[in-house]
Amino acid sequence: MPLPSASRLLLKLPPRFLGLGIWLLIFGGSCAVLGYLYTQAAGQQKAMLEKMISELSQSASLLIDMQLHEQLIAPAQQASPAYTQALTPLIRFHRNLPAAQYVYTMRVTSDDRLFFILDTAEDADIRTSQEALGRSIVPSPLMEPYELPYTPAENSALLALLRSGRTFVDKSPFIDEYGMFVTAHAPLFDTAGTFTGFIGIDYNIDQYERELAVIRNYGLLSLLLALLVSAGLARLMLQLRQQALDNLRETALARQRAEQANQAKSELLAIATHDLKNPLSAISSMAELLINLKNTHQVLPTQEIACLQNIRESSRHMFALVRRILDNEKLESGMLALEKTTVDLTALCRGVIAANMRAAERKQLHIVANLPESLMVEADPDHLLEAFDNYLNNAVKYSSPGQTIRLSLHRLADLNMAEFAVEDEGPGLTEDDMQKAFGRFRRLSARPTNGEHSTGLGLSIVKLVLELHGGSVGCDSPPGKGARFWARLPLQSAM
Repeated sequence: MPLPSASRLLLKLPPRFLGLGIWLLIFGGSCAVLGYLYTQAAGQQKAMLEKMISELSQSASLLIDMQLHEQLIAPAQQASPAYTQALTPLIRFHRNLPAAQYVYTMRVTSDDRLFFILDTAEDADIRTSQEALGRSIVPSPLMEPYELPYTPAENSALLALLRSGRTFVDKSPFIDEYGMFVTAHAPLFDTAGTFTGFIGIDYNIDQYERELAVIRNYGLLSLLLALLVSAGLARLMLQLRQQALDNLRETALARQRAEQANQAKSELLAIATHDLKNPLSAISSMAELLINLKNTHQVLPTQEIACLQNIRESSRHMFALVRRILDNEKLESGMLALEKTTVDLTALCRGVIAANMRAAERKQLHIVANLPESLMVEADPDHLLEAFDNYLNNAVKYSSPGQTIRLSLHRLADLNMAEFAVEDEGPGLTEDDMQKAFGRFRRLSARPTNGEHSTGLGLSIVKLVLELHGGSVGCDSPPGKGARFWARLPLQSAM
């Protein structure tokens, strides 16, 4: 069975290229998958962080007393009870949120200038706790000016967003000398509902970075595992490839040896059978000559005449066997070329009946023929005669005295074929016989009824001859009711 083109290509590739290709395919695919998963995980972590900071800024904005907040308009008020009272809720909030590096409020003037109002870094405890975490924070005094670290267009967009009542979270971390953090801004409105500023939370993202580092570490571990697995699979594929190559070589070598042995057998058989033809023909001719001398001159006693007749019949049988072996070898090797001509199958069947009539009469068999007046086809008459003769000869061999053999020839109009059939009343065939009936050197379970010879070659030759003619053969055998062998020839070339 030929290999698919893809398999042949894989077998032709050098082992290094094949191994490298498999490794790159598996490892590259693993990298792509892991990269995608890391991107998705990092994106989800960032989205969760932004949502959390946004919600924290909104919660912190609700803690501010906006009446007090709006009263803080001068730097000197930083030491006033109003400042302390306004800042206290944010301090409590910040103490419970150590990840927040700064919590502050900012006033926005009508001309979009920014000033610090409240800053939890004023609380000493918060500064101490932040410094303990490695963060140095510096408080911003009341009404200290501030500029957003964005372009003018970005500043305008941010303030417009806050004026609309929405919260803003920086999309990328902000890094300065005090650390790396993400800032969230929630709008502040006075009691009249006018936008006056915003509250900001600078959230340190050390924890976020640690969580991403864990994801990256797992990803690198998975990548290492993929590297090892891909290398192992590449090695396994190379071993399987080598095994496939070894099997192919062994198969090719075994096929070559079998073909050489079959060729040698065929040549030896052809030489042996060819060399047997001449002596067998000479023996048969000499026996025939001596019998004729006996019949003419009465020079030999009856017992010796019987011996000569046995010699003649045996030599004829051996000659027929040799001829069949030669024909079978030629047919199977494709060396036999049919010499087709216009053949009258009806006349050919009558010849077959005549050739077997004497043997049938010796066994007291009745041959009943059902033949059309004429049925013309294009065929090789000699080989077709041998095939039809084999069917009738076998029926004579396997029929018991007194039985009837029916021979028929008719046109199968629906199949556009001619069918020749021989039906006997012999023992029939078993299921096993039906399976191997037309094989070479296959002897069936039934035995000739009068000690006739059987080589097991006849039906295989019939099959080959009919197939060369574009036809087919077959057998129908109801259990214990004889056998019907048929041969079909196409009629499309009939004249």
